[in-house]
Amino acid sequence: MDEPFSALDVLTADTLRFEMINILQSKNTTVNAMVLVTHNIQEAVYMAKRILVMGINPGHIRREIVNDLPYPRDDQSPAFRRMVVKIHEMIAETYMPDTPTTTTTTATGATQLQPKIMREPPIETLPNVQVISVIGLLESIADQGSAADIFDLGQKIQKDFGTTLYLVKAAELFDLVDTPKHTVILTDLGRRFVDADINARKRVLHELFGSLKIVQLTTNLLKADEALRIPVERLTERVQEWLPNENPHNLVEALVSWGRFAEFFGYNDDTKEIYLDIGQESI
Repeated sequence: MDEPFSALDVLTADTLRFEMINILQSKNTTVNAMVLVTHNIQEAVYMAKRILVMGINPGHIRREIVNDLPYPRDDQSPAFRRMVVKIHEMIAETYMPDTPTTTTTTATGATQLQPKIMREPPIETLPNVQVISVIGLLESIADQGSAADIFDLGQKIQKDFGTTLYLVKAAELFDLVDTPKHTVILTDLGRRFVDADINARKRVLHELFGSLKIVQLTTNLLKADEALRIPVERLTERVQEWLPNENPHNLVEALVSWGRFAEFFGYNDDTKEIYLDIGQESI
């Protein structure tokens, strides 16, 4: 079952979850197992005996958790809530890892910082989320004093946890937020962005968007064409070469969406072409 309850109202979804558990436990049916795909952590803890937490790039199983809470499960019990928090933190660490300071210890016991190794900057994965949703996330964090708990944030903006993580990841990509542990904090740039008007926000995003390597590669591809435009299908093929483990269609969709908002790229839906927004580029 692939997110079978996500489009239902709360009461109907709760009723059907209860019924599915009854079917699984009943000795009057031939059902021995069910596989449920969900972004709802509470749902997984409420229903599943085994929970597989997935990783990315490429998709893989990061952790298997045996859920031995007895049925019927009480979602307000301390044991239930502890398991939810455990899985929350595990998923948050996948998308927002804390980067520890690398150190070494000398023979005398002194701690020294390891020198940084200069590497070619990676090609970024741009989350396929709406710019307006990211702005809503930033405004919600500002309303909470410029810092918010990632677990509470989804409820504030009325998004599921998976979508909230992608929104935070997009904001972090542009250095608009920092993410120590499971707290999301507006940076100085993020606070200035929230305080700015729509035109100033577009100027900031234009500069930040243009600094991404995947945007620079796309720009170079467009500049190689005399008309400064190429079929979106051709860009999709190149994106697949640059990031073979990602969904190229989602990435191109994000590039077009963010590029249009930042007035960096344009898109002609009739010809299915992406082009360089010369008017904004020349400012």
